[in-house]
Amino acid sequence: MNIKPTPTIIFLCSLSALIFSAACLLPYLNKAFTIDDPFFLLQAQQIREAPLHPMAMYICWVEDKECGPVARNTPSNFLMSYYLLPVASRANPEWLAHLMQIMALWCGIAATVSLAFRFGFGTFAACAAGLLVAATPPVLAMASTAMPEILALSQGVIRIRKMARSSMALAAHWRWAWRPLLG
Repeated sequence: MNIKPTPTIIFLCSLSALIFSAACLLPYLNKAFTIDDPFFLLQAQQIREAPLHPMAMYICWVEDKECGPVARNTPSNFLMSYYLLPVASRANPEWLAHLMQIMALWCGIAATVSLAFRFGFGTFAACAAGLLVAATPPVLAMASTAMPEILALSQGVIRIRKMARSSMALAAHWRWAWRPLLG
């Protein structure tokens, strides 16, 4: 049963998970940043000054005694800083950063529902897959920060979906290998 859902069907199947995540996260929309969030905001400010060199700044982050280039502390965490670029120029950036995280989570939920359809699951299983993503406690905790985990989750699911689309064009039996992992 390989359903080719329309974007409307994907949205309707995602709707319960989207509402659940909004109900859980919108009360914390104006919450203060956590301890690691300013790191990515500082990189976003660096990107405003030098867009091609997001890690060309020195920071005292891990220990006060050891200051050094950002590339030494976190060599591959610059994508979140580009994502937070609209936030870096705001005077009160908390609500916008958290709203962008919620939108990234919503993209991940919709991509998960679409991926479930891609693997041949029915409507109920696709809705359940979206709810599982939305209701996982670490997902809700990380979506209330400005750290890169939710953006990585969304991009990962989207890339798996694209990989599955190209692979299924070559081999129709590929989805059966994923069925035990997805339930």
